[in-house]
Amino acid sequence: MLQAGWKHLMEKLVEEMRRVLRALAKLQLDQDSSAAFDLFLVRCLVLVLTTCFSDDHQEVSQRQCNSPKVVAELLRNVLMLASSRIEHLVEEEIDCLICHPSKHVRDVLTELMTRKSLPLLDLSTSYAEKRLEVIGVHAEVNDDVRPPAGDATGSKKRQACMWRELDWSGRQGERLQGAIYLPQNKCLVSSTVTHCVKHSSPKHHSQQHVQHLDMLLRFGSHPYFLTLLAFQLRPMPCFYITEDASECRLLSLLLDRRVSQRWIQPAPLLMAALDIIYAIRFLAEEHIALRDITTYNMVYAVKGEGEDVGITVKLADLGLSHEYCAETDTYQSQEVRPQRDPGPIPVRWTAREALFEGLYSDRSMIYSFGYVLYELFTHGCQPYSEISRRSTDDILRLLFLRSKSVRPFHWPCLPDGVYSLIRKCTSLRPKDRPTLDEVETALKQLLQKSKDGEQSSKGTLGHNTSLESVRRLPTDQPCPGTTKARARTDADNYKNLQEYSWAASSSLRVKETELMTSDPITIPPAGESSFICVEEWLTPDFVGNQLPRLESNRAVLPGVVAWAQNRLSPYPDHAVHERQYTRAVTLLHAARRLCRDPLDYAPVAAMVNACLQLTKVVCEIHEQGWLHRDIRASNVLVECGTDQVLLARIGRMVYLAGADYVRGEVFTGSRRWMAPEVLHTGIYTKENDVFMLGTTFWEIWNARNVCARDPTATERHLVPLAYVRQKDVENMVQEGVLLPDLPEMPSWLYTLICQCRHPDRKERPSIRDVLFQLEKNSTGYANTISTYGNVNI
Repeated sequence: MLQAGWKHLMEKLVEEMRRVLRALAKLQLDQDSSAAFDLFLVRCLVLVLTTCFSDDHQEVSQRQCNSPKVVAELLRNVLMLASSRIEHLVEEEIDCLICHPSKHVRDVLTELMTRKSLPLLDLSTSYAEKRLEVIGVHAEVNDDVRPPAGDATGSKKRQACMWRELDWSGRQGERLQGAIYLPQNKCLVSSTVTHCVKHSSPKHHSQQHVQHLDMLLRFGSHPYFLTLLAFQLRPMPCFYITEDASECRLLSLLLDRRVSQRWIQPAPLLMAALDIIYAIRFLAEEHIALRDITTYNMVYAVKGEGEDVGITVKLADLGLSHEYCAETDTYQSQEVRPQRDPGPIPVRWTAREALFEGLYSDRSMIYSFGYVLYELFTHGCQPYSEISRRSTDDILRLLFLRSKSVRPFHWPCLPDGVYSLIRKCTSLRPKDRPTLDEVETALKQLLQKSKDGEQSSKGTLGHNTSLESVRRLPTDQPCPGTTKARARTDADNYKNLQEYSWAASSSLRVKETELMTSDPITIPPAGESSFICVEEWLTPDFVGNQLPRLESNRAVLPGVVAWAQNRLSPYPDHAVHERQYTRAVTLLHAARRLCRDPLDYAPVAAMVNACLQLTKVVCEIHEQGWLHRDIRASNVLVECGTDQVLLARIGRMVYLAGADYVRGEVFTGSRRWMAPEVLHTGIYTKENDVFMLGTTFWEIWNARNVCARDPTATERHLVPLAYVRQKDVENMVQEGVLLPDLPEMPSWLYTLICQCRHPDRKERPSIRDVLFQLEKNSTGYANTISTYGNVNI
């Protein structure tokens, strides 16, 4: 009868079902029989509603009737009295009613969802699965995505319509991803899909899903974007299914390879960059700007293994895309449409004109691509990684107020050619950025150079310019979870959590007060000038007794009295000594620029050479009867271009005048470097200088390894035993506990450090013995040592 479409008999059928329901209520049936009759009635009523009564008012025998309302109320009565044993079956039967055209039917359904605690998420996914049954797609709803009780059931706890992202599986068990739209009760009952999506909250989140789906429909099957497998926009519930992107994000690949130190060679990285450029070119030809170009928003496919690995890349999420003007030069045209609704844009990847003026175009995408290239070759470092511990607001202030001083940091793993392209792509002025054609040409040239095996020169403490032997930034910490790698902040901005993969496993125990001192020294970073100016507070006693003697010994102490000009500014309780040195960097700054490399590689040789040169300077001052008393990597300068090592802090030096020791205060900021006799008695000897010298050797090697794990490490992270309390460090020094052996440190150097740090000063080697050991063992590195002049400041 239903198949024949005899609508004029529907009223009689409904009346008969009502009579059956009343009769069943009077009978004393067992639970099984009652459940069977209830399920039979539910199926009949649902079948009637889905095949005949599709509107609120139906014409039957040339008259209008409200049969859908009558059937819906009858269904409500059946379900309210139905046995609890069939609740799980009822959900499967009534899920198709959530999109019924009749308002009365949807109204009854929402009432049942509230009273019977039927989750809207389960009903919606069950309905979607039936629609997708033909292609064998199934939803995977687990406790992580299931809302709490009362959330998706239509109660007042859920105040907004929302898109819910779900995992799906295909016919062959392959992972898929998709999203389904869950409206509020009032929207489910009365609103259209378009109206509901427009007012849903958060607004940008819903718009992103709609825009993403719209872009996928517009582009169709395309090699540079995810493949859209299925979708439904009308009637509710809206949903769409695409390829899975959660387990194959490009950022996860980079960080995984970084953790395992299975580095991706430059050629595959450049091929991946070309895929990204092709995708950006396609968007630009369609006059579409994507505001979320990051490695997190990209999926990859790997071909091959080991060094022969190949990578293909697609853009994953197009939700933050919009059309801009179609002029040839968008920045000369006044028709560029600003985008004032930013959404959760990646601030660190976004161009300045886009952040502050809303001007997104092909040039802003080139800017973002520059930092994607930065991510690729650093294996996951986010932009401004050297200052990433600052907040997003701090980054915005830098871009707005001091934009000219902000530029991509040149890590050692960035080849010169790649870094040059990154700098061009991230130029502040859009017109200064290369075009897509120029970027593509530059990438192809770099790729050809990589394949041809062309080698460029290597720096010592600077960056490696070879495309085939770039230095890496490894980490000991695991990659963040791929499904949680994006975190949204209150300001609707998201930041990449990859910086936490660099964090140390234990908490930092160095307090700010530990590094403070009453006689500070200021050593600025070397800039473009050929000189740097160092300012140091000096005590009146030093100014009156030690400083004149130092200046008179200028010829015999070249490693100390090396300033070109000086000026002394006296104050009541101290004096400020300003000294001008030839362009140089601190030894700590130079060491932190290094990454882990094989023992026969130039940076390791440079570190051995630095230890040797520093030992020679200390040996000179000892032979002239001086003690330094504060040997630390941050107090040592290395001249750019000459490799000469200089002792920048002079205010704590003291002339022995034939004595074996002097007594003095224990310098607060240097307690972690000092020998036990100084810590407990305040006795300074040449043996204390040797002790601090050995600690400094270990310090620069440790700084190299810490910065390899965490490029954002501050000075507090680089002090010796930063994760041990100062009191415990002093006890370890007193008891003679050895410093940890560091990866790739030569065994002979570690043995020498342990000898220098012996708790008994009489057992420590003399400065001459230390120099002899360094000269003896550094001969194997002589051929690989170059100058510090290549340090990229």
